[in-house]
Amino acid sequence: MTHNHHAPNDDAIEATLAAVTVEETANISQTTPAPALKQNKLFADVSPKYQQGGFEKEANIQTTQGFILGILAQGLDINNNQAINKATLLLNEDNPLSGTGLALFTTMLVALEAQLRDRQVELFIPNAKEAPTKERLQSLGDIAYGFTLGVFANGDIINNAELVKEFNDPKTPRGRELREIMSLLSDISTLDPDSEFSENDFNTVVMATLEGIYDAYDIYRAVGACHIQKLA
Repeated sequence: MTHNHHAPNDDAIEATLAAVTVEETANISQTTPAPALKQNKLFADVSPKYQQGGFEKEANIQTTQGFILGILAQGLDINNNQAINKATLLLNEDNPLSGTGLALFTTMLVALEAQLRDRQVELFIPNAKEAPTKERLQSLGDIAYGFTLGVFANGDIINNAELVKEFNDPKTPRGRELREIMSLLSDISTLDPDSEFSENDFNTVVMATLEGIYDAYDIYRAVGACHIQKLA
């Protein structure tokens, strides 16, 4: 699992910001900003023991948060232990987690499932008083990367052919919307940490990331509901 960032590119920054539509900006303005990272209860619960979990270097705590949000969005059942084991191996380059790592992964999975369902996800990103912009952009990019990895893991983890078909069909509105969301998050995942962002632009991209995660979750839920109706 390799996560590369682009070199600083003003055009890439402008394109990313331009991808946030007027409608999304309106939604963003109504979203409560996440608290300081030191006030994030889930982060406080799992971060002290994270290094003891057997996670590979690339699977830092932000990437893992994004990955879990991605597999939850595309339909992972948190009671499916086999799927969870597959997920941890995919995240961790086929290396099993320690008992501590599995416990941390499960703790994050349960908490983030509730946050995602309630559209109250608190991303593991420090605020401007806690860290410089470079570190904050790195955290945001790692979360976005983890999410795309998790979303596209459906064939490896839950093998939901209906979701794959929906995404790949250019004629379906949901498929087009999902591809647009994933394209935006992919761009965010590769923004260079040395890029110059104003605080307002940074917050806009953070909130756009959250809206993309929520919208992807809603799309997959809609596809799943339609598929269930077809089978009934």
